[in-house]
Amino acid sequence: MTEEEIRKIVKEEIANAFESAATDALGFFRTDMTTAKGLCEAMIRFAKELTNQQIERKEGNNTMTLGDNIEATIEDSKLVIVVDLSGRGSPSASGKTTLLGSTRGEKPIVGSDGQIVFVNLNIYKKGRH
Repeated sequence: MTEEEIRKIVKEEIANAFESAATDALGFFRTDMTTAKGLCEAMIRFAKELTNQQIERKEGNNTMTLGDNIEATIEDSKLVIVVDLSGRGSPSASGKTTLLGSTRGEKPIVGSDGQIVFVNLNIYKKGRH
């Protein structure tokens, strides 16, 4: 798949996501400004993340940072995730586990075929440090 084809697919996916979210946001504007603002902020984050991935790939950097201590690459249509397990990590919100890596919610990824997929990942160990 050429870079131009990938860009076209990404633009279409972003347009579809924005159209759907904008329709939802308009409904919420009438009743709940906080929810509408949250939807708009999420749309902007989504577009920035996809744009940053495209820029990194164009510059030859195939490694994507997905979150705290989580990096990924796409090799032969496979998502390869790397997490450094040697770090101390940080306590979870409840304090019951130690978080070694997290995407902190879902992150969009443009696959090698141009399709947008999402990753939501937490790596943790039971107990404190």
